[in-house]
Amino acid sequence: MNYAFKHANNSQIYDVFLFVHLFLTNKGGLNIFASNSMIMKQLLLVLFLAFSSLAIYAQQTNIGVRAGLNYSKLLGPLEQVAGSEGETIAFSNGFHFGLSYQYNFVDNLGLRFELLYIQNGSIKKYKGPSYYIIRNSSLTTFENGESELFLDTSIGNLSIPITLHYKVHPKIELLTGIYASFSISPTANGALNFDSTDNPDDIFFSQSLFYRYYSDEPLGFEASGSGTPVFRGEEEIIIPRIANAYYQYTDADVDGSPYKVIDVGLIAGANYYFNRGFYTGVRASYGLRDLTKNDQDFSISQFEVPTTLVTRDDKDTHFGLEFSLGFKF
Repeated sequence: MNYAFKHANNSQIYDVFLFVHLFLTNKGGLNIFASNSMIMKQLLLVLFLAFSSLAIYAQQTNIGVRAGLNYSKLLGPLEQVAGSEGETIAFSNGFHFGLSYQYNFVDNLGLRFELLYIQNGSIKKYKGPSYYIIRNSSLTTFENGESELFLDTSIGNLSIPITLHYKVHPKIELLTGIYASFSISPTANGALNFDSTDNPDDIFFSQSLFYRYYSDEPLGFEASGSGTPVFRGEEEIIIPRIANAYYQYTDADVDGSPYKVIDVGLIAGANYYFNRGFYTGVRASYGLRDLTKNDQDFSISQFEVPTTLVTRDDKDTHFGLEFSLGFKF
């Protein structure tokens, strides 16, 4: 987009109109292009119309780029157990970047469309009564114990925000709108410490968590280094040092990622302009959909004896803050 077109003022456009008028009517002593004058006049008229269209279009539209850091978490009921710390949720950090297109209705009011890659997520912590599923080829048991869990989830999204922008001051702009996002790479990393209360002398271990929700398999783990031996009666079972997302589950328990693919929500924020194009901004986003699949939102603290998982039928929604630098042309 020609930057000069965008900033063409009314006097410049008037000068072009006057020149074309004089040329086409052959007034004011203009006598150029004497031969083939009609063809040249028509060509000039076409060029003038194209110039005018571009000048008007440039004043009505902008393209831009935006990038920055964001902090997000899931909002929803926490799993609490009397006498323990239970579950807590904290902000996870990520980044975003993308392109924008804005149509300006008037000088201080426009509608902006963006295509962003953005990392949303949440940090889950849990400390309290729990269980661990121990399996071999012939027997599955749920071991009661105490767990200390740390899990930092990051969900890469392709997001499409649509926002209305209103300038209350030449340097200050308010915005509000909606977004739709599509999960493309949910992952998580963390650690788990487990101490059995059923067999405290035989079953206790620490485990790293390396989750790639779209590619991990049921009962999967990382074959890296030696695991931790635990004993169920006289039987030795090796707990892997690094567990994948579905290590404790079978095909019957899980069906793909525990997170839904599509989210929609609301946006509000503000931008501050250093000059006509360069700005910094902050915005908040609030999701309207439950992001977790209820049939895979398993309780951390409870199971049904002897070996049945308990699911939580609650709503976990996204909340995020974005801090950006941007430029529009």
